[in-house]
Amino acid sequence: MFTLACTSILANIVYVMQPGDRVNETGTFLCTFQGFWMNFFDLATIGWTLIIALSLYRAVVKQSKIFERSVQHAVVWGCAFFLSAMPLITESYGNSGPWCWIKGMMGSIHPILHRERTNQFPRRD
Repeated sequence: MFTLACTSILANIVYVMQPGDRVNETGTFLCTFQGFWMNFFDLATIGWTLIIALSLYRAVVKQSKIFERSVQHAVVWGCAFFLSAMPLITESYGNSGPWCWIKGMMGSIHPILHRERTNQFPRRD
């Protein structure tokens, strides 16, 4: 639970990171930095939520031993890093609307996911 709370806090810090007008310009260090860490911490938050659910299921329903903590950390942080490094390697982080994320995703991103991130539905111009 503590690790889930920490990843959620760090994800929210990255969301509000707007050090200047140029942060959303594709190709800048700050844009890539924001996109990578936003993706990384969001994926880690999802991973820790899945680990907690799986641990509860194994403990309550299966009544079996929970995975070792080192395995949990390796799986969550490893998957989050790998999935966040792929757009970094292909230089796919860039301007995606109100912040930097995977460029070009704003037009094709699902409206519900966009609403969860911004608390408003995307406009269709």
